[in-house]
Amino acid sequence: MKYTVPSGKTAKGNAASKKFGYFASEADVAKWISEETGLEAGQRHPLTWLMEASDDTAYSVMDVEDAIKKELVSPEDLRAYIRNRFATSDAGGGLVNQLERDFEAADKLDADLARVGEIKTSYLRTRLVEKVISGAAEEFIKDHKRIFEFSRRRALLDCSSFESELVDALKDFARTHAYNSPQVLEIELKGAQIIDGLMTDMWNAISSRDKFEDLSSRRRQPKAAYVYSKISGSYRWQFERNLGGSKLPVRYRELQLLSDMI
Repeated sequence: MKYTVPSGKTAKGNAASKKFGYFASEADVAKWISEETGLEAGQRHPLTWLMEASDDTAYSVMDVEDAIKKELVSPEDLRAYIRNRFATSDAGGGLVNQLERDFEAADKLDADLARVGEIKTSYLRTRLVEKVISGAAEEFIKDHKRIFEFSRRRALLDCSSFESELVDALKDFARTHAYNSPQVLEIELKGAQIIDGLMTDMWNAISSRDKFEDLSSRRRQPKAAYVYSKISGSYRWQFERNLGGSKLPVRYRELQLLSDMI
């Protein structure tokens, strides 16, 4: 469990509780996990810190790689950005020099420009992942005592290290050149419109029924009945029977069915 608290107990400044990790319907499961692992409520398993660092590494590096593959930017753009940002720092100089050598080697290959671009992109991915993961591992080893005592509060890549700065820089690059590009924003808009339409139709299908307390009662309109029939039979079966003996209110269960299906 990357985040170890329910929505009512989130707390900023703590990697394990800055976001909620489970819903009220999963409270019994979270309690069972704590009992079986010996972790107290809110405590994060030590290996979760490494999983979180892997997650941060993948997103920060792969997002900029996607921007290159979509031809929103070039490998040279990213290399120049890294050079301008870190060339004068002791920790960043080695990475900058390594990328310079990698790109020089790629330019000398007997290959077309598209292939050279792919090779440069693979160099970028390899060097960046290697650098960030190594930094996260070093931070874990350095602070393992506090990690195993459950007193660490900041993510391995959210500290005063070059690797943390590099991750932040990559996220800034992706935010500027990928997330805010017109092509990406257009796709995001279309996706939002589709999800809005699906949620509207499904909510009407879930909530528009003859009897509020009888979740399987007849739907009031033909469209609502049809859409309700298209919701997963397993989801509807659990929704209508309120399995697990929970005391969750009807409205909560309706919203959970909607979000599960979406």
